[in-house]
Amino acid sequence: MPQGFEALFRAALDAVFVVDDDRTLIDANTAACRLVGLPCTELLGRRFDDFLPPGTVVDVAWRTFLGAGGQTGEMRIVRSDGSVRHVEYTATANFVPGQHLGILRDVTERKQGESERAELLSREQRRLR
Repeated sequence: MPQGFEALFRAALDAVFVVDDDRTLIDANTAACRLVGLPCTELLGRRFDDFLPPGTVVDVAWRTFLGAGGQTGEMRIVRSDGSVRHVEYTATANFVPGQHLGILRDVTERKQGESERAELLSREQRRLR
């Protein structure tokens, strides 16, 4: 890990994952372990794919990510207890050769709030008609 990066990595409130070319988790901060619901000792060595919804096809997206050098977006993560969390992410390919960095922010509560507000607005519009 690049010098000076370690303290930032450990202190970050967002989940920070480092994966290798095979998408195997080789490092993760405490926030990442909390996000997936596993102690770091059980998280490291697993594939990132293990925490994606069943049926998610990753290979094409992975090659696109590697070719582009980075990516941002939203996705769903499946925790060890089976619950689903919505996250925003930014990822950098080859921040160190053969190692890829992902920073994920849990936005589940915000997404739920947005959905609830949209439902309330829809109900109010139906009521007014």
